Amino acid sequence: MPEIRRWSVQAGDTLYQIARAVGVSLDQLLAANPGIDPNNLQIGTAITIPDTGVNPDAPPCPGGVYWVVAQGDTIYGIAQATGVDVADIIAANPQVDPNNLQVGDRICVPRSPIVPPEIPPCPSGLFWVVEPGDTLYSISQATGYSIDELLAVNPGLEPNNLRPRTNICLPEGGLLRADLR
Repeated sequence: MPEIRRWSVQAGDTLYQIARAVGVSLDQLLAANPGIDPNNLQIGTAITIPDTGVNPDAPPCPGGVYWVVAQGDTIYGIAQATGVDVADIIAANPQVDPNNLQVGDRICVPRSPIVPPEIPPCPSGLFWVVEPGDTLYSISQATGYSIDELLAVNPGLEPNNLRPRTNICLPEGGLLRADLR
């Protein structure tokens, strides 16, 4: 009998980020958690991680980074987001048709530079981890902080050049500010 895996929701988590982190599609995660409102995740909620049949004991991909294909992803887009050459991604995934990616596919991204950098100092201790497609505006909307507030606690952040897996400090008060309850 497979072991049931769970994820405890932390401040800043989204179902999309959780799905990517655990290597399942968003649809699989939603199906395994029918009572969860994806637009109103509560900190501390236990999310069930579905068994996708992927062998967790399989050898890791070179560099140890997987990309879970989301709607609209292409090999070229994954290469752009990770900084890895298209040919290297194709070579590391001979079982995948690069012209017919399926949502939920796990793509090996070899020698990826998207491994999280050192965590910068942050007074609140709360971070947003930038995902492909994030903008400072979308982060602002998701967290309830203004762009100016985010920039104030992240000196040197280039708003027009957010890189995947960059840690962005959130202002004091976390996501539990009174105006967000």
